[in-house]
Amino acid sequence: MDRRQNAQGVRWLVLAAAMVSAAPLVCAQGWVVNGGFETLDSTGWTEWVSPWALGSTYDYAWPEDPYDGESSLYLSSPNASFGVYQEMCVESGVPVEIDWAWKGATATGGNGWWEVLIVDAPYSYEAVDDPAGHPETFLAAKWEVGFGGPYPEPSAVWEDGVAELTPFSDVITIVLKCGSTEGGLVEAWFDAVAVSHDTSILEVTSVEPAMGRLEGGETIRVLGRVFPDGTTVALGDGALEQSVRLNTCAVEGITPAGTAGLVDVVVTTPGGSATLPSAFRYVPPPEVTSITPSSAGTEGGVEVTIAGADFVGGGAGNITAQIGGSLLTSLVVVDESTITGIAPAGEAGPADVTVTTPFGTGTLAGGFTYEEEVPETRFVRGDANSSSQIDLTDGIAILGYLYLGQQAPACMDAADADDSGDLSITDAIRIFGWLFLGGAAPSPPAPSDAGYALEDCGVDPPSDPPDALDCAAPSATCAP
Repeated sequence: MDRRQNAQGVRWLVLAAAMVSAAPLVCAQGWVVNGGFETLDSTGWTEWVSPWALGSTYDYAWPEDPYDGESSLYLSSPNASFGVYQEMCVESGVPVEIDWAWKGATATGGNGWWEVLIVDAPYSYEAVDDPAGHPETFLAAKWEVGFGGPYPEPSAVWEDGVAELTPFSDVITIVLKCGSTEGGLVEAWFDAVAVSHDTSILEVTSVEPAMGRLEGGETIRVLGRVFPDGTTVALGDGALEQSVRLNTCAVEGITPAGTAGLVDVVVTTPGGSATLPSAFRYVPPPEVTSITPSSAGTEGGVEVTIAGADFVGGGAGNITAQIGGSLLTSLVVVDESTITGIAPAGEAGPADVTVTTPFGTGTLAGGFTYEEEVPETRFVRGDANSSSQIDLTDGIAILGYLYLGQQAPACMDAADADDSGDLSITDAIRIFGWLFLGGAAPSPPAPSDAGYALEDCGVDPPSDPPDALDCAAPSATCAP
């Protein structure tokens, strides 16, 4: 262990001497997440593998002969190019030093390669798979067997590695890699990965998602740079719970409870703090106050407008509205207080109007009424006694009702032969004139002849104001 510590010390003195006039330093170590693989899982690291691989093993809790601590990373495959990587947000133009320990082995007669890469960019498979073809990829160290190249064979015992890069990008990728194309198993062990980076930059750029429920309990990710070990996050007055630093670019955790509205997101590190004002919004459940129109026939199909508050979805398609438990179609969230859509069909009677967002549900109990449609009665004008035949008795029935106190015609609408809206002697005269003098036929729905057919039957045309007549007993022809 002393040999590696001495190598780090010499390297660090060179860096410190070069940066004596730099800005105040913030945590020169502690940038890599889980660089010693002591979490016994993949925390901080992302796996990658070539599409032609025949299988690969990733063991983050290898207990045998770790370089430091209780475990190391073990990689193996009979045929693959693969490994793990970790993206890191950094300060462009400020040197980055990476230190690591590694060892490797391959089956007798087989080939293999072992590499540590620093990509001066976010991760891409191409830059990792083919370092020589990508100028943004820096080959920090390499071993190989079976290719006859200039690189040494792997060490069967732990060796120290150290490399330095001055990045142009503000995101770099640390890659631990090995591979083989033939000859049996290739094996690699990595441990004690550490990065030194003297930067005072600390900024918060965004929160994903940027909205949450009042009760909290949701996972969010806070993005920015450069987050060292010991970083904490607060949303307003509440600390992010179960906080995990994913890398120097991101912290993930569970939202605390909060009150409705915007709050600042504050990132605090051992060297200071940074704030993104009004970056996270606590959203209450929606409130539904009205629906217009508030009634329709049971067949639905009418456009309605729902009014209320906090119709907030945090993304397209995240808001639904229902009437009586059935979804509105053609839904449009106009703004945070207005929704339009087409009412579904429903059963006669009152129905609840409900709006659901990712942040809760609001209901207007009984806010909409489905009205059962009563079909309009069909008749033929002139058939006052609903006999399915227009003759002298129809006019007599009208006159007897008007002047002799006899029973009202069976179908008052049919007796209103001139469609005046009330019964008078002119209705009887209209019927007699048509039957016996060649006069005008009764008004629509008019008979084609005295023994009319079903096709002649119709409803009373609308009038303004509507008349008070009805048809209590239509003829058998019109109501078969």
